[in-house]
Amino acid sequence: MKYNAAVGANNPILNQVVSDVHRAIYPSLFKNTIDINRFGVSSISFDINQAPTVDFDSSSEVKDMIKRFMTDHNNVNLLFQNLSSENIAEIIEVVSTASFGVNAKISLSINYENGDAPTTAGAVLKAVVSVQTSVEEDQNYLTLQAITGEVITNPANAFLDALLNKALIPCFIPYLNEEVLSPIKIPALQYQSLKVSMAVPTIQKPNFVAYSSLGTVQPDVPQPGNWPYKGVFAAVDTQLLKQAASIPFPLGPGTGFKWKIISGRVEAQVHAPKDFIVGVNGNLTATITADVLAQLTLTTPWPAPDVSFGPHAQASIAATFKPSVKNGELYILLEGSPIPSFSFDWGIPSWINWLFLPLQAGLTAALNMVLGPLIGNILKLPPIKVYTLPKFSFTLAGKTIKISFEDAETTGKNSMLVVTSKIKITA
Repeated sequence: MKYNAAVGANNPILNQVVSDVHRAIYPSLFKNTIDINRFGVSSISFDINQAPTVDFDSSSEVKDMIKRFMTDHNNVNLLFQNLSSENIAEIIEVVSTASFGVNAKISLSINYENGDAPTTAGAVLKAVVSVQTSVEEDQNYLTLQAITGEVITNPANAFLDALLNKALIPCFIPYLNEEVLSPIKIPALQYQSLKVSMAVPTIQKPNFVAYSSLGTVQPDVPQPGNWPYKGVFAAVDTQLLKQAASIPFPLGPGTGFKWKIISGRVEAQVHAPKDFIVGVNGNLTATITADVLAQLTLTTPWPAPDVSFGPHAQASIAATFKPSVKNGELYILLEGSPIPSFSFDWGIPSWINWLFLPLQAGLTAALNMVLGPLIGNILKLPPIKVYTLPKFSFTLAGKTIKISFEDAETTGKNSMLVVTSKIKITA
């Protein structure tokens, strides 16, 4: 199924976010001691004094780490031991497409149960983090969970590597999830009253992208696209724009009408825009259809009866919409729409043509004189909201981290309307 919306960011942007969060809360959470009480180790102290880095280029390594995790029957993975190799391969493929590597330099101090002097070591911690989805109170969220990891000492020490990966990793992964990752819940964009599916998160280096579709069915993951690289991006296609723009339509006021010996009521109905096209600058063109229906009475000379008739007409209006972002909300504003001239199907009885024909041209002009201001007023629409960029926060180590978006720019890319924003982090 085709996607209608995409949200994402590239590797360098997310590394900047991780760095800002690390700076805001260090040494809390990133410097601590974990009780082990296994393998002769009483506890291990760790210090991650430099910001970890996100690595979208390690897809093969991520797959290998997930496979080792799922097939290690001596660890915590007994639920996988009865799966066939085909089942395991399918799970690895699904999990790895939404997972990425995280690397961190870590200083370690191993404390022994027998009271021996601690062993200190420098190492690199490699973890696999999966992007997951959840729903809370009708709000869709993206969440993060570490799946597995490994420690590689520097300089290399095979004995310490084996000990640390048996003793530390099974305790450190739950610590990382509970203390650092679980509090982070990223809300999905809000599309007014439109129903949009749960996002499908995926790593498409150099980007993380979450794809959604209109309705409840999740879309298929497309081939990687050429997305903006300067900030977080949110893209919507013309189908989503059409449905968002249709919310205030149709619009249809009317007015009384009197011209010479013809009087009655004229009503215009303007329908929702269609056939959206996104320009490279983000401006939109669309077609708006206007219908006109009148109920008129032609006053005839005595003793002939007055004649009621219902002329109607339809015309297409070329419309231009300009996108803008204000307070984190994407709007499109109808900027240009020339008022059409209507040609009418009169619906007049043939027996009265002798009286009506001399009036036809004048009535056409008179009706258009009334309809121009009527439709012009209809099209003085307030900005149409498409979606809202979320502002959210989470608490780590008692400190509230606030995430918002600023300096938004709009453009056209991949035939979609794209908003690119900078991330602002305050703590």
